[in-house]
Amino acid sequence: MRVYIGGPIAGKPFANIDAFKAAENRLSKDGHDVINPHNVTPHQHDGPCPDGPWAGEGGYHNAPCYMRSDLAAMLTCDAIYLLAGWELSTGARTEFEAARAAGLTILYESSGIDVAHLERQRAFSRAAFGPGKRTLGVLDHIRKELAEIEANPDDLGEWVDVIILAFDGAWRAGWEPDEIINAVKAKQARNEQRTWPDWRTMSEDKAIEHDRTTDDEVAS
Repeated sequence: MRVYIGGPIAGKPFANIDAFKAAENRLSKDGHDVINPHNVTPHQHDGPCPDGPWAGEGGYHNAPCYMRSDLAAMLTCDAIYLLAGWELSTGARTEFEAARAAGLTILYESSGIDVAHLERQRAFSRAAFGPGKRTLGVLDHIRKELAEIEANPDDLGEWVDVIILAFDGAWRAGWEPDEIINAVKAKQARNEQRTWPDWRTMSEDKAIEHDRTTDDEVAS
């Protein structure tokens, strides 16, 4: 498959070359024909491009000759691979919209939920909803989202809303981002060690509980 790499360039140290090169190497190793925009020769639609590929205030994607060349190269591809942070880049968002309109497959770099992400979410939530525990408010919001999931269980966005609200409630209860992430990992490991009934004998409409007779925990 022919894959174009999209992601943040302007404002990044050394135009984010290392991240693009690393993605190019990964995708090439997987057998893809890769287009790295750093290797695309700009067209001269609007006169000479800035001296050097990332010269000028704002950097690479502020030069129309580079943006046009990137889009032209991207449209020869089957898919676009978006690097972490792409949604914060004007150029990458433009590429995303064009790729979607053209029917390209959209691939995403896996960045995971890490401490930096939860700190970002916490900062947003504090600014938008204020400080404090807000326990009843968070629970009320979760109930509303659960009702929306029940009405439309195939909507990924509604499930994600519940996840974000759960993170919100956890940090508001006093837990730090690293503690929340470690707790998620620990609970997953604990669940994998528990004994569970045969799901085929259970109702799809009821929760499946683990065998508490083999559980040395008092609480679940």
